[in-house]
Parts: sequence; structure tokens; C-alpha cells
Amino acid sequence: MNYEDVISCISSNPGASFTGIKFSESDNYLSVYTISSDKDDPEWITIFFEGGKLFSTSGEEGCYVMEDAPDELTTLHFKNTKALPFISEYTSEYVLYELFPNLPDPDDICSEQEKLLFISEAKRHINELWYASK
Repeated sequence: MNYEDVISCISSNPGASFTGIKFSESDNYLSVYTISSDKDDPEWITIFFEGGKLFSTSGEEGCYVMEDAPDELTTLHFKNTKALPFISEYTSEYVLYELFPNLPDPDDICSEQEKLLFISEAKRHINELWYASK
């Protein structure tokens, strides 16, 4: 589902929530956006952001209102949050592992070579499984 469809669906279904991801290959940075509306005030749509580099213990988070929505949202593919596993507050590699359980378990990754293999497989999964289901 694209951004415009998400906004339309959320506007007509109070309490609905959709999640989109973006992976930046240049710095191995995963961005996760969750867009939702309040059940009691359906016009109040919020966008929650979490992101970070793979295999980094630091990350970022933020919250936007519609008027301040990042432009990159229009390029993302969104899925119903209820259909996804819980991914909030995880480091980026664990978010990907939860979304794509066929990836190697990040707990078992020790070497740089294993990290590079995980990143390569993660990119493939994002492109083939996340975006292919448009």
C-alpha cells in the first residue's frame, strides 16, 4: 500500500495503523515509519519513526504530525501493522530478523563477514518480500 492509500485508509478507519520500512544501502541504515490515527479523534494522524544503522547499539526515534511528514514516506510501501510482528524498540538488525525470520539470528553473528552476509540477505529480503507484495 502506498502512502496516499494509507492516509485514505486511516482517515476512514479510526485506530488503523500501517508500517513502512526503508533501507539505505549507502550506510546500512534502516528506517521504520508507523502511521496511525487515534480511535477517539480520527483526524489526529501521527507518524512514529525509529531508525538506526545495522549492528549499532544507538538509534533514533521521533514523532511527526501530517504537516511535518518526511518526504520519503511517499516512496515507501506500507503494510498493516497488525499483520506484522512486534518490532518497536528493537535495534535495526532485530527488526529485520523479526520481519524476515529466514535471516540469520543476530545473536549468532560474530564476524564482519557474517554481518556483511546478513546485510546482503536483508537487502534481498526487503526487495523481494517487502516490496514485491505491493
